[in-house]
Amino acid sequence: MVTGDRININSYDSVTFTGQTAILSSGTGIGTSDQAIALDVSYLDIATTQSGGMYVQVGNAVTLSDLNEDGKAVQSMGDGIIESAHSIHITGDATIDS
Repeated sequence: MVTGDRININSYDSVTFTGQTAILSSGTGIGTSDQAIALDVSYLDIATTQSGGMYVQVGNAVTLSDLNEDGKAVQSMGDGIIESAHSIHITGDATIDS
C-alpha cells in the first residue's frame, strides 16, 4: 500500500498487517501512543522523515533491517516504541532524533 497522503483504517476490532516483510514510512508519525500499528512480520524497515514518532507492536520475533536501501533500518524524528512479543534484532543503522 503506497500513498502520498494519509491512510485511515477504522475498525471496531484490532487490525493486524501480516506479511514476511514491511516497509513503513511516514512524514509525520506512524501509529500513536494509544493506538500502535499491529504487525505480524519477520522483517521491518521503518521511518518517520519529518516529525512524529513511531508506535509499532510486532506479534513475533522481528529483524529491523534496511529493506529499501536508504541506509537505515530505523529512522525516527520523534519518540515512540517498537515492541515485540518475542525478540528484536537490528541488522542495519538506527537513527533516533527526538
